[in-house]
Amino acid sequence: MMHHTEVIYNFPVKVHLAPTLDRYRDGTLVAGSGDTWVIVPEGTTFADIGKWVARDKPEQKPRIQTKQIAGSKGNVYTLTVYPDERMICSCPGFKYRGGNCKHVKAERKSRQ
Repeated sequence: MMHHTEVIYNFPVKVHLAPTLDRYRDGTLVAGSGDTWVIVPEGTTFADIGKWVARDKPEQKPRIQTKQIAGSKGNVYTLTVYPDERMICSCPGFKYRGGNCKHVKAERKSRQ
């Protein structure tokens, strides 16, 4: 015999994986995923599973962007833009000018 722990939930309960419906061995209908399952009314379908459980999608982390920049003499440099707006360029002027090359200046201006 399976014992159910009684817990009071605020619905819909957030789960980290896509929720599904299942039955315990005793026939009790449950919805959830992973280690989070809640007893739902008999007759609950996938169409209304969102009343009981919802996927809690983690926030997308801002991405690092890279751009290929053509130099004035035909060279190609990589400009990397970090989520906190820091920029690094692979051109010699970036190091020479303490991180303020013309490629970084142009990118900052385009973001205003």
